[in-house]
Amino acid sequence: MEIEVTVNPENSIVFINGDLILLVRNKITNSPIPIWIGPWEAQQILAAANKIEPPRPMPYDLLKNAVVSLGAMMTKAVITEIKDDVFYALIHLDRNGEKTSLDCRPSDAVALALKFEVPIFVTEELLLETMTDEKTNLTVDLIGRMFMEIENRGEAPPEPQGETP
Repeated sequence: MEIEVTVNPENSIVFINGDLILLVRNKITNSPIPIWIGPWEAQQILAAANKIEPPRPMPYDLLKNAVVSLGAMMTKAVITEIKDDVFYALIHLDRNGEKTSLDCRPSDAVALALKFEVPIFVTEELLLETMTDEKTNLTVDLIGRMFMEIENRGEAPPEPQGETP
């Protein structure tokens, strides 16, 4: 079973202890799943979430253009599992009823899903695993405390480091 998640343009990426963390949120409960990502991926996800179009195609734009020019469309992204602290994902494509899926990093799946404007899901197994994972729970607690402190001070959430194209 798959559970739909969302990526909020305002607070989906947080910078904690030198790490960039993508927060995908369970659409039903709004509980976050933290996924560690790199700075370039964070910039691309933020640009896609905010519908910022670069003056020239970036790699995710190029991939989207290639998929479309071959007569296919992305139908969804699914973050499937975590093994040894590494998350895995699939992008699902459809070309005239012929379906295929490609293995990728969750950051790539999320960026492409935002570019194609298709839903993002997590597997039920991954959701249950992250709910009981100590590192995930500590990170979620830290993020929650950080946002509560910011809210109490009346400040805006922190912006990720780096420029967004």
